[in-house]
Amino acid sequence: MDFLEQDELDQLLTYTNLRYVGEERWIHTFCLTLFLTGMRLGEALGLQWHKIYFERNAILISDSWCSKKHKLIGTTKGKKDRTIPLPSLLKIELASLKNKANSPFIFSNVEGRPIDASNFRARTWGLGLEACELRHIRIHDARHTYASLFMMNGGSLYDLKAVLGHADIKTTERYAHLSSSHLLGVKDIIQPNIGRKADVLSVDAFSRKQDATLPPLKSERGQDDVSFSVNG
Repeated sequence: MDFLEQDELDQLLTYTNLRYVGEERWIHTFCLTLFLTGMRLGEALGLQWHKIYFERNAILISDSWCSKKHKLIGTTKGKKDRTIPLPSLLKIELASLKNKANSPFIFSNVEGRPIDASNFRARTWGLGLEACELRHIRIHDARHTYASLFMMNGGSLYDLKAVLGHADIKTTERYAHLSSSHLLGVKDIIQPNIGRKADVLSVDAFSRKQDATLPPLKSERGQDDVSFSVNG
């Protein structure tokens, strides 16, 4: 399982934001949809305008587009409809895109059918990663990226289960991990109150005072001056 770190995602979406304007703006919007909602590719391809509730800031996920059969499947992988939040950035882009819509499908080709996933993967997805000098990741890894960053930013595992549409919490639990860089942010989470600076001796003075008052260390055999090797 692979995913983009926050700075890598920022870099990629900055690229798509600047690169795709005008008639190609849907590409940036499609990338936002994948990375900001955690939808499966088929769910994003099959997304229709009447499933976007702008006033409620919500998206109804109830269908999935099957690229192999070239048809809309009236169910998701989880077998249940689900309502997920509509992110603010995505809402703005979708509202703009809707003004030019001529198909019930949000991401459609000139024939009004969902875009071809293979063409997008070959001609657009890889190009963006290469332009940003990022390693290659699959389109499905956008879902992993959403889930990982969701957890890293304090999200609830049970909320994530609902958003991703997992039937079993055990499937969601694989995202309950943290990157080493994220752990650096909690290095000072414990902040003890140890008194005012004026009340605290310097380290050197404290060491000298302790050396003078502490009794000599003894080994288990009663010998004094036990020393500890740094190398263990």
